Amino acid sequence: MSLDIVNIDSLSTDQIDTYINNITQTINKTCDVIFRRKIPQQKIPWWTEELTEIKKKVIHLHHRLQDLKRGKKDLTNIISEINEARDEYSRKIRITWRDHFRNFCNKQDRENVWSVTNRLLKSTPQPQPPATLKIDENNYTKSTNDTAEKLMSKFFPEDNPIDDSPYHQQIRNENASTQNTLNNINTQNNEPAFTNEEIKEAVYDMNPKKAPGVDHLTSDICRHFIDMYPALITKLYNSSSPENGWRRGDSGGVQYRAVELNWRGFQS
Repeated sequence: MSLDIVNIDSLSTDQIDTYINNITQTINKTCDVIFRRKIPQQKIPWWTEELTEIKKKVIHLHHRLQDLKRGKKDLTNIISEINEARDEYSRKIRITWRDHFRNFCNKQDRENVWSVTNRLLKSTPQPQPPATLKIDENNYTKSTNDTAEKLMSKFFPEDNPIDDSPYHQQIRNENASTQNTLNNINTQNNEPAFTNEEIKEAVYDMNPKKAPGVDHLTSDICRHFIDMYPALITKLYNSSSPENGWRRGDSGGVQYRAVELNWRGFQS
């Protein structure tokens, strides 16, 4: 795996975020080359062995036709045979599908009469939000952006302290006091830096059978990466501490995240 090692201490918050994304992409590309992905094949419920045999026959006749073409031989008989096989194949598919659907419908009784309806409802498209909204008697929003802004301003108005009631002002003051107290505690008692042993222990405690997150990195991949680049991972973890200000992600800008590679190890 090719990875450019850089000086983490010299990177800004955005540069660290970009560097983490590049590491994740590099690992994913490496895994795509090394590991073979399993593509699940959806089985047709009404397919039968008879249809499989007829399909093989059509393919076999097609190969014979190609051989005769290369040998510049007469194709009249083989073309007629292929057409008959294709017609039979199409007819069998229609009959099999029709019979399967009839049997499916006949199975609906009083106990499961709504199963078909529920199945169809699951496949119907979800209701979409309105494209326009009525602002007043004669005016409507003109675009989806205008509609979104109106909905946001209606249900999520701006948090303006001027509009606070006495109760809300009290809550705001208590929250500010609590936040100042926490900031003073963090300033006076900084957490010690992570060590490589702590990071390695946390990641090795992750359950390898659990599904990965949005980065598609399983715990065994994270372990292998830490074994290869222990100093780099330690630097990244310590750069992602709250004191260094690197906690906010790009996905929406409001939820917190830490190092995309392995931070979930400290949350388990």
